[in-house]
Amino acid sequence: MNTGHPLPAIYPNLEAAKIRFKIGTAAMIAGEPGSFKSTLALNLLVRWVEKKITSLYISAEDDELTIAKRVAGIMSGDPIEYVVTKITKGGYDDHLRAVSEFASFEFGALKIEAIDDRMRAFRKMHHGKFPDILWIDNLMSMVDNPTEYGQQMTLVRDLAQIAATAPTCAIILHHTREDQRSKKAKILPVPPPSWEIHGKLTQFPKTVVTIDTIPMGETGDMHMGLAPVKVNDGPSDKSGRTMENFIVTPENARIVPFARDDHPAAG
Repeated sequence: MNTGHPLPAIYPNLEAAKIRFKIGTAAMIAGEPGSFKSTLALNLLVRWVEKKITSLYISAEDDELTIAKRVAGIMSGDPIEYVVTKITKGGYDDHLRAVSEFASFEFGALKIEAIDDRMRAFRKMHHGKFPDILWIDNLMSMVDNPTEYGQQMTLVRDLAQIAATAPTCAIILHHTREDQRSKKAKILPVPPPSWEIHGKLTQFPKTVVTIDTIPMGETGDMHMGLAPVKVNDGPSDKSGRTMENFIVTPENARIVPFARDDHPAAG
């Protein structure tokens, strides 16, 4: 894919809202710890794999089994508990092979030089082509001192440079601070505003979305709100109050869009 071209549309509501991820740019998905950022990233990855979009996914927090069971759950729809009992005995090999044809995974915190090395290794294995998407999960775990915003800023800048020169789309997952207001009962998600992302880290990404996720009654499903707080060529809202709505099913790690009237509190 050429620089400036958006990745294929995979969620109709994101496309309708002009929330796009483009080759040659960096993007950020930010939210409080536990807001299902990694689950969202893997759902996006799987849907893009179905479009033959390639990925290099670097996870500093999750291990190989955790990623594999989520991917298998997303693809099959089977409960994660069931997946775990089968996957260590060779179950879901077909699903995982289908993903591995287009996506490679690395585990552990990597310096920018190591990330660049992995990008070059990916290109060597894929006939001279860099991945369409470079995933960083997550920013704070990739730096020596998570409270040092200068390190985070430098890494985001360097990732944006890699995105521009490869070219690829660098999608960076990032924690926002935990807002004590979010501990109170909510009837709808409250994605963080852009100013909850510290250290001016939104300077380099062209697209920044924030997410919040809350329980949906007794079903076990979760309601995720995704807010476009920075979109260069589309409508954005720094406050995070404008959001697209999704259903998260933790049982199998799937995330799908839903209409507002699907939620009892959203009418």
